[in-house]
Amino acid sequence: MAVLFQYPRSIKVTFKLDDKTIARLNDAARRLTIPKSEVVREAIQEYHDRKGRLSEAERRRMLADFDRLVPMIPDRPGADADPAT
Repeated sequence: MAVLFQYPRSIKVTFKLDDKTIARLNDAARRLTIPKSEVVREAIQEYHDRKGRLSEAERRRMLADFDRLVPMIPDRPGADADPAT
Protein backbone atom coordinates (compact mmCIF):
# COMPACT_ATOMS: atom_id res chain seq x y z
CA MET A 1 0.00 0.00 0.00
CA ALA A 2 1.53 3.31 -1.10
CA VAL A 3 0.99 6.41 1.01
CA LEU A 4 1.33 9.70 -0.79
CA PHE A 5 2.28 12.86 1.05
CA GLN A 6 -0.44 15.44 0.74
CA TYR A 7 0.43 19.11 1.10
CA PRO A 8 -1.95 21.22 3.14
CA ARG A 9 -4.37 23.29 1.15
CA SER A 10 -2.89 26.65 0.14
CA ILE A 11 -4.77 29.92 0.07
CA LYS A 12 -3.51 32.79 -2.05
CA VAL A 13 -3.06 36.03 -0.09
CA THR A 14 -1.74 39.48 -0.96
CA PHE A 15 0.55 41.64 1.18
CA LYS A 16 2.29 44.94 0.63
CA LEU A 17 5.91 44.86 1.78
CA ASP A 18 8.67 47.47 1.64
CA ASP A 19 11.62 47.13 -0.74
CA LYS A 20 14.04 46.04 1.99
CA THR A 21 11.73 43.21 3.13
CA ILE A 22 11.21 42.06 -0.47
CA ALA A 23 14.98 42.04 -1.00
CA ARG A 24 15.42 39.90 2.13
CA LEU A 25 12.66 37.53 1.02
CA ASN A 26 14.21 37.14 -2.44
CA ASP A 27 17.68 36.65 -0.96
CA ALA A 28 16.50 34.01 1.51
CA ALA A 29 14.59 32.09 -1.16
CA ARG A 30 17.59 32.19 -3.50
CA ARG A 31 20.11 31.12 -0.84
CA LEU A 32 17.90 28.35 0.53
CA THR A 33 16.70 27.32 -2.93
CA ILE A 34 13.09 27.20 -1.78
CA PRO A 35 10.01 29.10 -2.98
CA LYS A 36 9.34 32.50 -1.43
CA SER A 37 6.05 31.16 -0.12
CA GLU A 38 7.99 28.55 1.86
CA VAL A 39 10.26 31.25 3.31
CA VAL A 40 7.15 33.13 4.45
CA ARG A 41 5.53 29.97 5.90
CA GLU A 42 8.68 29.09 7.84
CA ALA A 43 9.11 32.67 9.11
CA ILE A 44 5.52 32.81 10.32
CA GLN A 45 5.86 29.42 12.02
CA GLU A 46 9.05 30.48 13.81
CA TYR A 47 7.50 33.79 14.87
CA HIS A 48 4.39 32.03 16.13
CA ASP A 49 6.43 29.46 18.08
CA ARG A 50 8.45 32.09 19.92
CA LYS A 51 5.73 34.71 20.42
CA GLY A 52 5.10 35.14 24.11
CA ARG A 53 8.43 33.68 25.13
CA LEU A 54 10.98 35.77 26.96
CA SER A 55 13.98 37.03 25.08
CA GLU A 56 17.36 36.02 26.47
CA ALA A 57 17.85 39.56 27.82
CA GLU A 58 14.45 39.51 29.56
CA ARG A 59 15.12 36.07 31.02
CA ARG A 60 18.50 37.17 32.42
CA ARG A 61 17.01 40.37 33.87
CA MET A 62 14.23 38.43 35.61
CA LEU A 63 16.68 35.88 37.00
CA ALA A 64 18.89 38.69 38.32
CA ASP A 65 15.85 40.29 39.97
CA PHE A 66 14.93 36.94 41.52
CA ASP A 67 18.48 36.42 42.81
CA ARG A 68 18.47 39.95 44.25
CA LEU A 69 15.02 39.70 45.91
CA VAL A 70 15.03 36.17 47.37
CA PRO A 71 17.70 36.96 49.99
CA MET A 72 15.49 39.84 51.18
CA ILE A 73 12.76 37.42 52.28
CA PRO A 74 12.92 37.37 56.08
CA ASP A 75 13.62 34.12 57.86
CA ARG A 76 10.85 33.71 60.41
CA PRO A 77 8.49 30.97 61.42
CA GLY A 78 5.00 30.97 59.93
CA ALA A 79 3.47 31.59 63.36
CA ASP A 80 5.19 34.98 63.50
CA ALA A 81 3.64 36.07 60.20
CA ASP A 82 0.48 38.15 60.17
CA PRO A 83 -2.58 35.90 59.97
CA ALA A 84 -4.59 36.11 56.74
CA THR A 85 -7.79 38.07 57.16
